[in-house]
Amino acid sequence: MPQSHFKRYALYHVPSDALGDLGAGWLGWDCRSGVPVANPVSDGWTRGARRYGFHATLKAPFRLADTETQFTLEAAAARLAAQTAPVPLEGLAPRWLGRFLALVPLEQSQPLSDLAARCVTELDRFRAAPTSQDRAKYASRGLNPALQDNLQRWGYPYIFDAFRFHLTLTDRLHKSERGTVDAALPSVAPLTQPFRLDHISLVGEDAGGWFHELNRYALTAPPDGSDR
Repeated sequence: MPQSHFKRYALYHVPSDALGDLGAGWLGWDCRSGVPVANPVSDGWTRGARRYGFHATLKAPFRLADTETQFTLEAAAARLAAQTAPVPLEGLAPRWLGRFLALVPLEQSQPLSDLAARCVTELDRFRAAPTSQDRAKYASRGLNPALQDNLQRWGYPYIFDAFRFHLTLTDRLHKSERGTVDAALPSVAPLTQPFRLDHISLVGEDAGGWFHELNRYALTAPPDGSDR
């Protein structure tokens, strides 16, 4: 089957409105419109993260299986969204996760973990088998057996019990840079407390390695999930 011009696809949550504008301006790339944002404050801290856009990963980037097309992937993502209720959260706050800064939920959310797990499993037929280069990327990270199993079975290690919802704000940085980054980051509390995850997005990676939001799907099932 003919494939689109995108190298890889992923399922993200891409914030909209003011929070999305803040994140795009901070990173220097707006994946919603597919255009760079001039003179980001964070220029020296986000050069690696920039090309992905401001997002939280639900299903990590994957090459499309030869038996599928972007059209069939879009249809499956739309069905998943229609069968999923919005996820309300108390809020998000900036936290350092190891060496990088991200916005993370103030509390654990099983519905949010369930949504990510469904994105991984229900859309897995669209994922081509990982290449040796894909596997080699994680070889130096010392993955434990559970993460190795995730990588072998699902193409990505940080899923299911290892999943942590986060909106990435920086590359991996030295500890000495944290104070400067924290001081430069605008206040996000008015935009994130409370926070309601009410859509998922299909994104594609272009030939230059930049990610673009292709379609956004509203989560429209009732909260009790009675239509599933």
